[in-house]
Amino acid sequence: MEKFVRFEKKKEMIYRKNCFFSAGICGCTEDVKLCLVGMCCGCYIHALNNEQVNNEDKLKSACLYMCLGGCPCLYAAPHRGEFRKKYDLVEEPNDCLATWCCGACATCQERRELNQRSK
Repeated sequence: MEKFVRFEKKKEMIYRKNCFFSAGICGCTEDVKLCLVGMCCGCYIHALNNEQVNNEDKLKSACLYMCLGGCPCLYAAPHRGEFRKKYDLVEEPNDCLATWCCGACATCQERRELNQRSK
């Protein structure tokens, strides 16, 4: 499989299909501000991602994420799957495993991907 590759052509971004995320699951540490917000208030980052990808209401998304308390992966894993399908990203690591073991890192990874693609 191909790694994430970005080509610039007249300020237009072209992404290859079946790519990996632009940053690894622990890549959130490269953006300290995002990392801190993700660790302290992951529901907010999750809500931002859902608003941008699925046009969902931020408040509803954040509340559902928080209400699931110790098991937000039940809500976050399907959304991560939708996110990957929309941007044609490889499931690495498994969505359920990523959101269960380190939901904050997975959420920050999605946010970094969205930020990278919006440049």
